[in-house]
Amino acid sequence: DAAGLSRSPVKPNKPRVLVLGLLFGCVLGVGVSVLREQLTPQFRRAEDVEVVIGPQLLAAIPDFSFLWSPTKARRNFSSAYLPRRLGSFADEIDGSTEDSAIGHRLQNYASHPYGSDRRFVAKLFPRSMAAEQYRVAAARLQLSSGGAGVAVVTSAIKGEGKTTTVINLGYTLARDFGKRVLIVDCDFVYPELKCFLERPTQFGLIDYLRGDCKLEDATASFSEIPCWIMPAGVSEADPTELLKTDRLEWVFSQMRGKFDYVLLNA
Repeated sequence: DAAGLSRSPVKPNKPRVLVLGLLFGCVLGVGVSVLREQLTPQFRRAEDVEVVIGPQLLAAIPDFSFLWSPTKARRNFSSAYLPRRLGSFADEIDGSTEDSAIGHRLQNYASHPYGSDRRFVAKLFPRSMAAEQYRVAAARLQLSSGGAGVAVVTSAIKGEGKTTTVINLGYTLARDFGKRVLIVDCDFVYPELKCFLERPTQFGLIDYLRGDCKLEDATASFSEIPCWIMPAGVSEADPTELLKTDRLEWVFSQMRGKFDYVLLNA
């Protein structure tokens, strides 16, 4: 027979090379990813932070943004709230169930002109897991500070929860532990503590540092607990220049004499 003309190359076998190359690439990629994940120091769980930091860790606050959705709140009720004690939660609103009580509280609080900030979980949802963690943080703070002192709350960048932490921690110290708490807004760039005021105040920290007002005139308290807020105030000049004066030490001595805890939103 006459020799036939080959219509395809004998070598290399392209389909087999492509399949083997794909498998080798997948195995190599997964292996490198796993190796890099294990060799790179990262915080993957809240327990990892506690192991590294140790006893200095006050608490790990869970995400509570879903609490503002009534549907999701009902769906996650078993995991987001502490077990109800008889006559405690339902008595807040007579004749209503727990789900309707949540919606009623959200509606009333949202209508308040100076109390519609959704970060105030310690007041809006006192039985939530997030509020319980703030109670844990407040208790550990008292154990480490002897029941009084000045604490500074800060963060690396904006949006990490600094203001959320200081307002909920201060409110918890006053409501659940009976401490006289002053929360001072020292963030002159993005002052946000004024959002939590029940009534507006004309003066703030800047005015108090300049000596334009008394301590009582620069603070506003909550109606039901011994917790006061001192907003940052308004200044046309650079407010950070006021922090370089000798008056700052005198200001803090005055605050320590009238309050158990002074929390600085730095």
